[in-house]
Amino acid sequence: LLTRDFVLTCLGGFLLFSSFQILLGMLPLYLKEDLGGSDSTVGLIIGVFAFAALFPRPFIGREIDRSGSKRFLIAGSIIFIAASTLYLLADSIPILLSVRVLHGIGMACFHTAAFTFIAALAPDDRRGEAMGVWGLMSTFSTAIAPYLGLQIRDGAGNNAVFL
Repeated sequence: LLTRDFVLTCLGGFLLFSSFQILLGMLPLYLKEDLGGSDSTVGLIIGVFAFAALFPRPFIGREIDRSGSKRFLIAGSIIFIAASTLYLLADSIPILLSVRVLHGIGMACFHTAAFTFIAALAPDDRRGEAMGVWGLMSTFSTAIAPYLGLQIRDGAGNNAVFL
């Protein structure tokens, strides 16, 4: 089960999920304190990511069935990195909204492709175990990254978190 590709995909997933989760604790504060957003704006900005990550998944899944998951893993990673970098420029609510949509699309590509990639890598008799290990990557990042994001923000500022 612990092949090079499996371990690297899990590590990449952990880092990607962590880069997303690191924003969740500090982004509402950034919206309210720095951009003057309301509580409903915070909800919109946080929620738009999920909508952007939700709707393209069936189409991405169909394309993965046709052409394989590797290119969507790579595309999702590139989109995710680009979106993460664009937070540095998101100095208004409309720009931040656009960045969150792009970020969600990156998650949709990577996450959908990673599930199929992990399933394909796993031996038939260990597929459930492989999916369980893969699931730990997002759970573990959820457990630690929001706290780390707030610590980085408090110590070095918002841009340090975005970087």
